Amino acid sequence: MRLPSDLGRAVLGLLLACALTPAANARLGPGEYVLNDQQWICLKPDGQWYGTSFAGWGGRWLETDDRLLIFGNYADGSGNDSMVFANRFPALTRHNPGAWTEWRDDGSWHAALPHAYLYKIVKGECVNPPAIAGPEGQANPMSPVRP
Repeated sequence: MRLPSDLGRAVLGLLLACALTPAANARLGPGEYVLNDQQWICLKPDGQWYGTSFAGWGGRWLETDDRLLIFGNYADGSGNDSMVFANRFPALTRHNPGAWTEWRDDGSWHAALPHAYLYKIVKGECVNPPAIAGPEGQANPMSPVRP
């Protein structure tokens, strides 16, 4: 069966719009995220970010066409973080693949997660304020909590 040309164009236009909409809405940006099911962070619209689950942790973030770059400090600037993630959510998993590196200036700590992921929880403004304490016993955002 052949559709009339006007109806065919309308159906094709609707299909194209539906196919393109998820990619356009899938871009990262300001909002609250979970990093590796371990830490919560807030990306603010002004390019700053802060940890909502680790006190004194924050810095700057920026987007390129295909990457989200997050960098900052903790422990009064002696601890450092650098993260790079894909700039779009994969359609099926909603986890953005990337890498997370962390180190202390004095060399006492360094860690790398080459298969980190970021999961967006809240779009736009964050609902949680910066952390003021905890998690207790955790010296670095990436380190495990010590009993």
